Amino acid sequence: MRLDRELTELASGVDSFYLSGACVLPAALVEDLSSARAQARELGEGVPIEFGDETFVVASGGLGRYAFRLDHRGGVVGVTTSNSLPALRIQPRATFLHGLGVTEALAWFCEVFEMVVGAVTWRASRVDLFMDSHGWDLGAEARANFICRGKQLVTYEDQADLTGFRFGAGSSAAVSARIYDKTVESRAKGSDWWPAKWGEAYRPGERVLRVEFQVGRGLIRQVGLSSPEDVLRELPSLWGYLTDEWLTYRTPTADTTRSRWPVAPEWLQVQRATLRGDAVGLDRVYAGEHDGSMRRLLPALRGYLASAGAHLGASTLDETLHRVERLLTVDEQQTGMPFVARLLQKRFELGIA
Repeated sequence: MRLDRELTELASGVDSFYLSGACVLPAALVEDLSSARAQARELGEGVPIEFGDETFVVASGGLGRYAFRLDHRGGVVGVTTSNSLPALRIQPRATFLHGLGVTEALAWFCEVFEMVVGAVTWRASRVDLFMDSHGWDLGAEARANFICRGKQLVTYEDQADLTGFRFGAGSSAAVSARIYDKTVESRAKGSDWWPAKWGEAYRPGERVLRVEFQVGRGLIRQVGLSSPEDVLRELPSLWGYLTDEWLTYRTPTADTTRSRWPVAPEWLQVQRATLRGDAVGLDRVYAGEHDGSMRRLLPALRGYLASAGAHLGASTLDETLHRVERLLTVDEQQTGMPFVARLLQKRFELGIA
């Protein structure tokens, strides 16, 4: 398959960057986290804890193998006292990385927790690299044109239309890749801020195809990298290995040895991704996230209100809202939890000022 036109790179860079932090946890911090977690379990909702000027929410459960989970609009943090794991696991959210910029976002988390626990040895434990583009008319029939070091290839289709490929097992220590329609995924997730990231080159209504690699700690260590600074400095070399050696897309020839097929022109352009990763600005990202959330909530909200209005004998929207308000007032009296308190709690959980 040849290109009708050159691929247009819309964005590329880092979409996820997880850190692990080796340190000695202060006993007072562990005590505060244990108390907050116990309270969260009793209340059935997260409990806030302050680190300087920043507020995190301590969940009732943990984060994977980490006993404590702390949530913030910028990301999720795991904390453990286990000697078999690094004490801290930092998982910034994509909105935070793209809004603030990956270097600044990682520095923010490092500074907050170094203020709390003191000296920390930070290591990169996972990094996801991506390139988004217009112009690649990739179909499911092209699966045989990929050559990959990963053993698994999964094809995703929706009524015979390709929605994506997945390569490799995707374990935390390995490498995996996905190629998929980012416009479909962002619409489903409510990530309406992506057009701001794609910029003026984005053409609404046209498919944005993403090439994405998830690189686990195994490969990071294998290529001699450790600190987040090391990984950020070597991103072009890492992308080069991933797109030159780990996964390639070829143009078929009569040669029965697929590895001798020439690299396809589409993939040559993928290999040349700039990886600039320009920051969009948190305000723009959060505004897009808000719009996307409301777009996804609206159909359910409309349906629930219509059902409630029907059950309550209302005939207009105003009547429905008035009778729902009375119903919620009764609920406040029965539960002892004012709706305004629920609203404030939800605003806090969502990080909405």
